[in-house]
Amino acid sequence: MAAEEEPGAAQAVERRDRSATWVFSLALAVAVPLVFFTNRQQWFFLDDWDFLAARDLRNGGDLLRPHNEHLTALPIVLYRLLFRVVGLNHYWPYQTLVILAHLSAAALLFALMRRASVQPWIATAAGVVFIFLG
Repeated sequence: MAAEEEPGAAQAVERRDRSATWVFSLALAVAVPLVFFTNRQQWFFLDDWDFLAARDLRNGGDLLRPHNEHLTALPIVLYRLLFRVVGLNHYWPYQTLVILAHLSAAALLFALMRRASVQPWIATAAGVVFIFLG
């Protein structure tokens, strides 16, 4: 009798895991247009100007100089490349980089929690909170 209950229990656990992952994926999908909509009036601010005006791609010192005590070479390179391609007429391409980085961090948080054997719905709840409030 116990052998017959184990496959059903395993299926229930797998279904629970899968549904938690779907809910997290849905939250990610909802977050993209929602964050773009709520930030539609944003424009370049503080760090953006430092990356665009105070750094030069041809100067290794500019790329490696800390910004608020952090290495920011990759964002500087991406911002400078976007500046060359799209200029400063629209903020949404720059905003896309930030939103994708944030949502990637949320997905990595969820994956790390699941790998660390955190219960699926707890990992989903923490990940969703991070997506919308992180």
